[in-house]
Amino acid sequence: MKKYFLVMFLLISIILCAQSEETNNSGLNIELSPGDQIRIKYHNINNNGERVVESEAYRIQQDGKINHTLLGKVKLAGKKANAAESFLQNQFSKYIRNPNVSLSLIETQLNKVLLYGAVSRPGVYPVSATTRVADFIIQHGGTSEEADLSHITISRKGGESKNFNMKNFLYTDQPSNNIKLKAGDKVIVPEKSEGGRLGYSEDYILEEGNVLEIQVSEAGEQAASSQEMDKYIINEQGNIRHPLLGEVQLAGKSIRKARELLKDRAQNYLGSPVVELNLIQKQENTVFLFGEVPNPGIYPIHQNVRLAEFIAQRGGVTRSADIDEIILTRKSGNKIVFDFEDFLHNREDRNNVTLVNGDRIIVQSKNRGILYSISQALRDYRYIISFITSLGTLYLLSLRIR
Repeated sequence: MKKYFLVMFLLISIILCAQSEETNNSGLNIELSPGDQIRIKYHNINNNGERVVESEAYRIQQDGKINHTLLGKVKLAGKKANAAESFLQNQFSKYIRNPNVSLSLIETQLNKVLLYGAVSRPGVYPVSATTRVADFIIQHGGTSEEADLSHITISRKGGESKNFNMKNFLYTDQPSNNIKLKAGDKVIVPEKSEGGRLGYSEDYILEEGNVLEIQVSEAGEQAASSQEMDKYIINEQGNIRHPLLGEVQLAGKSIRKARELLKDRAQNYLGSPVVELNLIQKQENTVFLFGEVPNPGIYPIHQNVRLAEFIAQRGGVTRSADIDEIILTRKSGNKIVFDFEDFLHNREDRNNVTLVNGDRIIVQSKNRGILYSISQALRDYRYIISFITSLGTLYLLSLRIR
């Protein structure tokens, strides 16, 4: 029985110490950003003159600063976590001798951008505050041979949309709107088509995700207007947001009807409005791939793509993956459990379903057993448990010496 308790003490101690090391030391080279949550620990002197450890959690605000109880407003965004720790050490030293500051990341809010369309590696990728669209595309594998480099679209959260001409950027000295990317941007690379537009009939029904070129002008002024037409993406509500016309519902309408609706709206602002509308990117079905995979992200799918083949095409799974229980969740909320192991060895493909738009695939980790659950539950008490286990170990060893 003593041996059993000794083994259990040592096992729990190892798990907790490993988690403690990961919590304290991971992420020291990550650049801090607005939205990150950090914990700052330092030594202070209490009212009785005793040395105590202060520990407080802070969320970095949108201005890049935290409002510390002792230091006041301190800007940390843009600094690597280890550099921020050294910076805070110097700041605390103005008030406290040997403050012994430590900084740990509780939650990191990396800025992420979606890349899809005619690209080599579509997905969701983190960006820094200085990342520009051309560098971003190149860093993540570049474009495919079918890409229309002249009509790359950057869509922003508020509905703003910009065009990037990568051909000009690569082959001339023109900056060509090589803008800095922001969190939530969508970079859409369309396929080549005649004139950069798709050959759909006027009766094509518009839907969420369509990218449109729209120009609203007074009759006779088109020639004087810019050659580059503004780009708009139909959002989840089926709308576009036009700077002159406001929110306009276009999903469910044909191209012809959409053009007539825009012209009707424009008559409230212009005497003889002329509306040009072109479809330059159609809706792509997409699925979400997350968890224990080497290339998580959001990917476009074509017809008749099955779950097992899709995972294999995206680089397979990691060594930590539990391939006996891959979870697929549909937009409706229905869940499908896929046993990849059974499929590989027995060719049992009952749940190797054909993917549809909006599917979410989660490859779970093997580390979901009882010890993992215990360690997660006890992680906040790891220092106390570590101390108790040490005492228990010493006690059991002393009994053996006797």
